Amino acid sequence: MSDHLFTLLTTQYDCLTKTEKKIASLLLEKPEEFMEAYIPELAEQIGVSQGSLHNFAKKMGCEGFAALKLRIARDLKDYRPAAPAESKAQASLKDHLQDHIRRCNKSMADTYDLNSENALRNAIDLILSANRIQLHGVYHSGIAAQDFCYQLIQMGLPATFISDPLISAVSATMLDQKSLVIAVSASGRTKEILDTAAFAKEKGASILAITAHRFSPLAKMADTALITAAGDAFSTGRFNQSRTAQLFAIDALCSYLHLQKINSESSEEEQRINEILSSHNVYD
Repeated sequence: MSDHLFTLLTTQYDCLTKTEKKIASLLLEKPEEFMEAYIPELAEQIGVSQGSLHNFAKKMGCEGFAALKLRIARDLKDYRPAAPAESKAQASLKDHLQDHIRRCNKSMADTYDLNSENALRNAIDLILSANRIQLHGVYHSGIAAQDFCYQLIQMGLPATFISDPLISAVSATMLDQKSLVIAVSASGRTKEILDTAAFAKEKGASILAITAHRFSPLAKMADTALITAAGDAFSTGRFNQSRTAQLFAIDALCSYLHLQKINSESSEEEQRINEILSSHNVYD
């Protein structure tokens, strides 16, 4: 999880409860005022209980409200409240492209910040130790899951991509303790993906989640969850940044896996795969 409080709040805001959003909104809009206020007056101002403030602090990874204030003070120097959104309908295409670059760069930077070295290494270990890998995703997340599957296959790893919700659930019941399910869901709340992960878990399979929400049901269910920053995708309905962050994380994992493969002796099967791929110019 991110060590920077404001990155965590801005990227995970949509997955907070209604009460937590009220607390987070004031913290993001008026961090100095939030930090200087006492719990009773802050609770009254926001319209929540003092217990809710303590629970919020713990959810943010702090031992208590006092620790949350210290964390605010530490991270505040690197935070700038978001400026009010302006209409870009009249902007030039070059300006729009520049703005898109900025948003994508921020999504990738936030994705880097949201994932610990330990979580990334756990993901690599799960992939390399699995005898069977199933990737599941629907809609935009299905595109990312399929891309991930193709890259794993090219490295000689036993991966399959399943997009049909019914087949996904049924196939998950056929897995075992040496299997891995990679579940890709930006929201972390897609019912079909949650059902598939639950069935796989019942059979003892490991779950690697790739989701934009650290506090989502999918992230909580997974053995390891990689968090991809979605920016304002869920509030605006635009999933460009979410897809960019997913592909960024997937490409980074595959690049690392490829390096590990280069440094190890290729099996006869992997050599044959490379021959087949080369003969069809798939690297063009």
